[in-house]
Amino acid sequence: MDKFEDKIRDDLTSQTPDVLGSIKESRAYRDFGRSPLDVFKSVLSPKRALVFAGMLVVLLMVFMNVRETTDVVAATVTLDINPSIQIELNGEDEVISIVQVDDNGETIIEHDVQYLGLSLDEALELIIERLNALGYIVESDTESNVVVIYVNAKNTSIRDRLETKLETKIGQELGRFSSMHHVINSRLSDLDQEQVELARRYAQKHGITMGRMRFMYQIIHNNNTHTLAELKDKSVRELYDIYQEEMGQHHDPFNHGPRH
Repeated sequence: MDKFEDKIRDDLTSQTPDVLGSIKESRAYRDFGRSPLDVFKSVLSPKRALVFAGMLVVLLMVFMNVRETTDVVAATVTLDINPSIQIELNGEDEVISIVQVDDNGETIIEHDVQYLGLSLDEALELIIERLNALGYIVESDTESNVVVIYVNAKNTSIRDRLETKLETKIGQELGRFSSMHHVINSRLSDLDQEQVELARRYAQKHGITMGRMRFMYQIIHNNNTHTLAELKDKSVRELYDIYQEEMGQHHDPFNHGPRH
């Protein structure tokens, strides 16, 4: 009987795997208690580490190049409605920055993140919807809504395209709420380079847009009894009314007729 039991033990020992030994030989057992960095180093050979680092550098360069391409400012657009809004666009006419220039009235641009990446048309839809909700759009058959636009772009092709797009889209959106509206392209005012520089400095000092500045310059050009100090705090609609009064005796560079 003792021999039989010894044989059984011998057979079990020879045929049963050494489970504990197998566990000790496993990578999981060897890695237990080691830091993730040590485990990573043990798996990644110097050659593999070099390849991995190279791949990371390439991916980072690609990411930075894509971001730099999409974040380059191709044009800056300003809308003066009271309040004034400035929009920076990339080459695809997508919003990369939007701010409210002045502090007049309620905040129109509450969270710029909701505009980032939108097309110019989509951003204009949101802006004018917001303006209407806050009462800036006059829903009347007797009063006009007035928007002064200005585009500063990398080249004239971009500028002309955006001016046309702004005039068309703003007109469409305002037409949903009002039967009468005017979209005024203030670039059409005739300023020389020295006047443009003076206008830019004055605009920066007083926190107003170049679009509004050029519009005021045109009013003063028509009637030099007006002053910038007098005009700078007036609403866009008030400026337009003054402008219209002066146009009885002068050619109107902005006049395309009221939009219906």
